[in-house]
Amino acid sequence: VSGLGFGIGYLGSIVGLLIALPLAAAHRLDLLWLAVAAFLAVFSLPAFIVLPADRPRPAAFDLWRLARDVFGQRELRRFLLAFFVYLDGVETTIYFSGIFAAKTLGFTTPEVIKLFLAVQASALAGALLLARPTDRWGPKRVLTITLLLWIGVSIGAYFAQTKASFFGVAVIAGLGLGPVQAASRALMASLIPAGKEAEMFGFYAFCGKSSAVLGPLVFGAVSYLMGGDQRAAVAAVGAFFVVGLVLLQRVRPVSPRA
Repeated sequence: VSGLGFGIGYLGSIVGLLIALPLAAAHRLDLLWLAVAAFLAVFSLPAFIVLPADRPRPAAFDLWRLARDVFGQRELRRFLLAFFVYLDGVETTIYFSGIFAAKTLGFTTPEVIKLFLAVQASALAGALLLARPTDRWGPKRVLTITLLLWIGVSIGAYFAQTKASFFGVAVIAGLGLGPVQAASRALMASLIPAGKEAEMFGFYAFCGKSSAVLGPLVFGAVSYLMGGDQRAAVAAVGAFFVVGLVLLQRVRPVSPRA
């Protein structure tokens, strides 16, 4: 289900980028924001019209209690630490890949959009192709394979000298983008105690969003200290995948709940 969900999300990203491409080519980026607003308005309608109404439960939210519940469980604590580190590497790579392509390799704005189109297409393929193996092999094994792929992507990006070579590296990165997100959700779901799904997935989302702070700081600091050398910054971000992979091996998944 996670693989299918992320796959559909990447399909939406492809449609959005196809809308953006002619506007960027015409240098009408002002209209791009209106297109994004219209896109969001149209595709949010099914959620408002078709989905059933919420059934809230009266409960007082206590962040500190939730944090104690999360960190009081060893495997969940270990996984979230690994998730925090490797997702930081993923998100930093996504955020700065366009900047690296433009500043280091000379991609134009339409070429950057085409680059992200290819990445979203490969991410769609990766999410769908590894959906069933995630069920069969388990999410930890899929995450391990995916993080090894991301380490290879970091090495490939560091040595990429042409637009074509970086384009190929980006497509390979896309293949690991869908599975790393889908398998992470699947592994998280297997570690959550019954009845606490909503609040713990909320903490999971909080952990993922807060992780996006450290990577950009590392990328910017290394690039600045190396005199603007973004290749060194790419190598530094690759360390997040290595550390995340090591931390992930400490997690002992439990059997999925019935």
